[in-house]
Amino acid sequence: MSKTVLIVAGGETPTPHVLRALPPAAMCIAADSGLDHARAAGLVPDLAVGDFDSASPEALTWARELGIPLEEHPAAKNQTDLELALDHAVAAEADRVVLAAFGGGRFDHLLANVAVIASPRYADVAVDGLVGTARVSVIHDDRTLDGRPDEVLSLLPVHGAAHGVTTDGLLYPLRGETLPAGTSRGVSNVFLGTEATVGLDDGILLAVQPDRLLDDGQGDGEGVPEAPPEPGVPVS
Repeated sequence: MSKTVLIVAGGETPTPHVLRALPPAAMCIAADSGLDHARAAGLVPDLAVGDFDSASPEALTWARELGIPLEEHPAAKNQTDLELALDHAVAAEADRVVLAAFGGGRFDHLLANVAVIASPRYADVAVDGLVGTARVSVIHDDRTLDGRPDEVLSLLPVHGAAHGVTTDGLLYPLRGETLPAGTSRGVSNVFLGTEATVGLDDGILLAVQPDRLLDDGQGDGEGVPEAPPEPGVPVS
């Protein structure tokens, strides 16, 4: 049985598009000021991690009152709060991780977060990030992506070249080709129908759908609950 873990990070405030697209999840983890975002969205995390230098005093008080476990780390640490949360998701045996509020904020944090979610360490987990109206999917081997006819999909190699890239269901197909690091060749491809598959022999790709979360009644899940659940209860 698959297990989805939702991570609410401390980046930009999740847009209504993101909140509507949140899937049912077996576990919710807040990373630092993601605690504020979760509270505002009516989500009660099962765990909050970080140095909590950005979480508001109100959010921390709220978490303590609800009995949400707070795993506090020193500010001088070797991992970002998001990376700590991802490690917890892997330890919880997640098959899929969905991240909200991991973009925006400081530009260096954004670049670091993109590098982290595409790390080879998380190759056994399907990682998706929801940012504004976009969905970012990490591809280590092959994935099937849902979309709309004429919707834009960009394929970006990270951490080096992507070899043996093959696609189906896109206007500009790739057949066992190499996308070297730094290329823009994979930008602005287009869905032919409602589904596309992307596979590769070696390397890592980011599949970016900049308009995936636009209102069309096709959210990834059931959205946030209308009222906060009891502490410790999965967000699904």
